[in-house]
Amino acid sequence: MHDHRVTPARAERFDQVAARPSTARELTDGLDSYYQRSVKTRRLPDFVMRRLNHENVVSDLPTGGGSPKREVYLARVLILNGLRLLFQYGHAKRILGFRGFSETSWSGITRWLDERLSLASMRGDFIERILNLIYLYSRHEPFQPSWCTTWTAISPFLPLRAPRWMQVLGLSTPSTTPIWLIVLKYQVREAGTLCRPTQLDCGRSYLHFPSPPAAPLYRGGHPVDLRYNPRSTDVIPEFIHKQIWHPLRHWTDAGSRCERVTLTSAGDLGAQRSAHHALLQTVYGPSVPLWMPACV
Repeated sequence: MHDHRVTPARAERFDQVAARPSTARELTDGLDSYYQRSVKTRRLPDFVMRRLNHENVVSDLPTGGGSPKREVYLARVLILNGLRLLFQYGHAKRILGFRGFSETSWSGITRWLDERLSLASMRGDFIERILNLIYLYSRHEPFQPSWCTTWTAISPFLPLRAPRWMQVLGLSTPSTTPIWLIVLKYQVREAGTLCRPTQLDCGRSYLHFPSPPAAPLYRGGHPVDLRYNPRSTDVIPEFIHKQIWHPLRHWTDAGSRCERVTLTSAGDLGAQRSAHHALLQTVYGPSVPLWMPACV
């Protein structure tokens, strides 16, 4: 693997799963296969196994080495429209709140969520049902990893409109249909093993951008800000952990944020990646072009 974050142990495991790919197509297929088998669907994904990934375990760093203290708050933005399989599971199990769910399109899911979230007085009960269902479903069908940043990093953006939250976290959707999203706030100690992500942890996601060797482990990775004009002036941290239970207080502690968002388009991927590459040079200096001369 040409990702400096991938440990030799995980590189060897990848080669075993991907049959040592030798072409670009074999590599992307291998990344997807590894992600599906060794990350996404495992209760204990490879990234939390220290014998495979100890060089990327942020929570093992001494506090003086920059590791986030256990009391530090993390943040997640959760796109509810992406939970179709979860809602279908709730319907199949006849769980209150999800009986009768039959939507298959993002627009249909939005309309279904509109009926349950448009009134602020209804939101708490339904969001608690969703959070509990996520945990119940994860016991049967894990969906790893959970991506997060620090509450300190995302806080300056929360007073802005919700599309900006998604941009700064590098979140995109396959449709310009309005969507619903919520924000969660919880502590490092609740997240368990906190790690820096690698390419192996996101499969063939085109929005993932590797962090340069000059980036210290305690900063994790850095999501690509999808707004490139004007360009951001700093990067924010990005971490992963395995799925956990989110009680309702994780939502209320985040300000009970529940937003219906209308997006325009994902933007120009080449321009987004080039802007991020330039930003990394600003933050980490001349070692970045030596590591990655250009962004393509």
